[in-house]
Amino acid sequence: ELEILVVDDGSTDATCAIVRRHAAEDARVRLEPGPRQGLAAVRNRSLELALAPWAAILDSDDILHPHHARNLLDLARRSGASLVAANMIAFDADNAALFASGSDWSAERTIELASFVEAGRLDRAGVSLGYLKPLFRRDALAAHGLRYDARLRIGEDYDLIERALAKGLAYAFSPEPTYFY
Repeated sequence: ELEILVVDDGSTDATCAIVRRHAAEDARVRLEPGPRQGLAAVRNRSLELALAPWAAILDSDDILHPHHARNLLDLARRSGASLVAANMIAFDADNAALFASGSDWSAERTIELASFVEAGRLDRAGVSLGYLKPLFRRDALAAHGLRYDARLRIGEDYDLIERALAKGLAYAFSPEPTYFY
């Protein structure tokens, strides 16, 4: 029920050796070479190679809570959404803070296109929803021809989610922080 696909796009640390060791012990772990064409291309390659019906993107400097996927799959079943995201803890060496805080973010909710776009404006304070890392229903993306725009070098997650919402895909949010950014 779990697949871990690591698309290595030129790491210079021990990533490949670590993944190969895990893959030798667990067939659910796979290592694939990256396209070396930027982050959006790596994300597209990941979604193409994934076998599972749902896919989550995890950047190399981020961490998932052990129940992240299970919690989001439960939210997807309850809500019927094709994109589901958890709240995050934004952290660095010195600080950690809840990403989406306040009464608007204390309960499960649907994120509509208008509120997603409004939250992404650079001239307003508040939660920038483009930073959330949703779990995607892969067949819903494919049915609408949705892929990351490989021309983008920043904002690739925001762009894909905005286009998914514009196509009518439902997006649900969980206030429980299980993604560590």
